[in-house]
Amino acid sequence: MFKRVAIAAIATMFASSAFAAECTKVEMDKMEMQVKAMTDKPKQDEAMKHMDLAKDTMTKNDLKSCSMHMDAAAKSMNMKM
Repeated sequence: MFKRVAIAAIATMFASSAFAAECTKVEMDKMEMQVKAMTDKPKQDEAMKHMDLAKDTMTKNDLKSCSMHMDAAAKSMNMKM
């Protein structure tokens, strides 16, 4: 029983972290370049709005909100995180 619970907890931890965008300068720059290369202007604007919010929360060291906004930007770009 304990073994099943432990395996489920570990699987959940990996699954949830796999979808969270990493809030680092490198990842932020990489995603921003992808946003700038977009041809769909409305989606590009939406993604850039989330990237701006992610940058703002990153400077405030709010990494949870930063990840949330980077995920939203990725969804605007039809990316799977």
